[in-house]
Amino acid sequence: MYGIHILNKVVEGSNVKRLGLDPIKGSSPLQFKSGYWDPISMGFKDVDEVREKLVGGMVFLHNDKNTDSFVGGLVLEIDEVMLDEEEVDRGDGRVVKREDRFQIIFQSMLEGKGQSWRGRDHAMSYTSGLIEIE
Repeated sequence: MYGIHILNKVVEGSNVKRLGLDPIKGSSPLQFKSGYWDPISMGFKDVDEVREKLVGGMVFLHNDKNTDSFVGGLVLEIDEVMLDEEEVDRGDGRVVKREDRFQIIFQSMLEGKGQSWRGRDHAMSYTSGLIEIE
């Protein structure tokens, strides 16, 4: 089974609301939607590979790489999301960000909380990349 650790920051001005993390109302056991993640920067070739590797695996969300996961659980679905094209001027011309993203639908589980960060941990990484879970 595979899993992934992801940094999920608090919305500016809030103490609890997370960027792109929303509970699914009426779900029992509790389920969340988390997104919109870029498959390429997370080490996948596309959304199909994310779906193939992560559905049935685990996701762990963290404040930072030095603290245990605050929530996590079983990945139920990976939904492809197409964002509007966004252009960014970085001083050397126009750069188009990738439009294809994905959203993780997961069932919250006790085993998903309190997990230490595993995988890539260099300063710029916001994800562990794909890790094997026993």
